[in-house]
Amino acid sequence: MKRYLIIFSFFFLSFSPIISAQTTNCTGAPESQLVIGEQARIVADGGSNLRTRPTPDSPLLTIIPQNELVPVLDGPFCSAGYAWWQVDYDSERGWVAEGTGEFYWLAPYVIQRAQIGHVRIEIQPELIT
Repeated sequence: MKRYLIIFSFFFLSFSPIISAQTTNCTGAPESQLVIGEQARIVADGGSNLRTRPTPDSPLLTIIPQNELVPVLDGPFCSAGYAWWQVDYDSERGWVAEGTGEFYWLAPYVIQRAQIGHVRIEIQPELIT
């Protein structure tokens, strides 16, 4: 078993694709962590606003509940000190701010997968609240 763990560790660290977040220089916003085409999790207490456009004064479509997963479709777009990401929630496309200052409202949710022989391993991030 120990041998498989060593092999898995080597494989995972050596051959895992390196995915990096899109960057934006958005004053007031935290450093972007999201990647287009990946999943994101709503981590804001009470949920996060889904808006029609990437601005804080655009019409509100809905509030996405905390811990919901959403696909990241586009972004980041900097407006009013926020990095905005286009997501799809409940068949509605809209824009969610990633966070402010040091606080994130939207965080990456990445599942790591590997297979060694007949053994398939899937690692999911722990929920951070």
